Amino acid sequence: MKPVTFILLFSMLFIIACKTPPEQVPESVPAEDMKHELPEQVQPVSSKDTGSHYCIIAFDGGGMKGALTAKILLMLEQAVPRLLYNINLYAGTSSGGIITLSLAHGKTPQEILDFYLKNGEKLYAKYPVPPGFDQGINRPFYTFEHYKTLLEEQFPRNPALSSLQTDVVVPSFMIDEKGASHPVYFHNFAGSPYSKERVTDVALRTCADPVYFPDYQGYIGAGMFTANPSLAALSAALDPELGKAGLENVRLLSLGTGTGPMKIEKKDEDWGAAQWINPYGKPAIPLLQILMIGTGELNDYHCRMILGDKYMRFNVLLDKNYAVDDWKNVSDLVKEAGEYVITHQDEWQELINWIEEIFL
Repeated sequence: MKPVTFILLFSMLFIIACKTPPEQVPESVPAEDMKHELPEQVQPVSSKDTGSHYCIIAFDGGGMKGALTAKILLMLEQAVPRLLYNINLYAGTSSGGIITLSLAHGKTPQEILDFYLKNGEKLYAKYPVPPGFDQGINRPFYTFEHYKTLLEEQFPRNPALSSLQTDVVVPSFMIDEKGASHPVYFHNFAGSPYSKERVTDVALRTCADPVYFPDYQGYIGAGMFTANPSLAALSAALDPELGKAGLENVRLLSLGTGTGPMKIEKKDEDWGAAQWINPYGKPAIPLLQILMIGTGELNDYHCRMILGDKYMRFNVLLDKNYAVDDWKNVSDLVKEAGEYVITHQDEWQELINWIEEIFL
């Protein structure tokens, strides 16, 4: 699938959206301390075996905040046990890509949550910086050394994308020194040119966010242009060469990694590159934060206008802002997700009703 096809689809969907009237719609934490009883699992079915609806779940990127997404997904599965039985397509960026690949591989939401709870410190192991260099300035903050090992344990025998049980879309960005740099949307639809790509390689390519990690095999993370992959997922579903779905059949659930208050401590109006991409700023790398939030909200708006009540986004409103590399406070993040559901029962019930009455 050529990147230009996705770009054309994005443009077409944008035109539809504009013409369509709005519709109403510490330490690594012991996983044993956060176990939940789960319904019996069944293996996800292939998209060819599902009903008339073309069901998509898209997962935002957000580093360690992927633990929040996993927690929400776990609670959704407990509320609607058949939620994951007939999914046609998973899509995810960065940590959302790991969730996507894990679900398509047959992992449960609990197993995905455990992955984050157990491994935070190892996932964000400091990059070895030589004398005269600074982390985040002329070297990345973290190394993939342990990250790759943990993913290889998460995906035994490192399967190819073609072996996954469900279709996936995982965005990344290829860096080409000859001038052909472009977005790449790894997928495993029939005839995919990426069918032989290994799951761990794709996961690391979508997680290689600049400044935080080095590039991986010539790829960097896609969080800067599609932190929320909902529109990419919708484009793939409607593509006559990929998902081949009809617009009337598509149902799309978008899950965020939580949104907290983001205050940019801007002392004056004369900021240059040093301030906008300062990895030690508050927040870190303000420009990156703006890009992730801005593109995420834009994709949300487009999908809402295109699909109307066939689209639903759920994103927890957090009391504070958690950094993508904040593994020490991941237990607080997960706890806050659980508490949000309790204190926002009407919003949660609306989501459950939508899943049962429209999505499935």
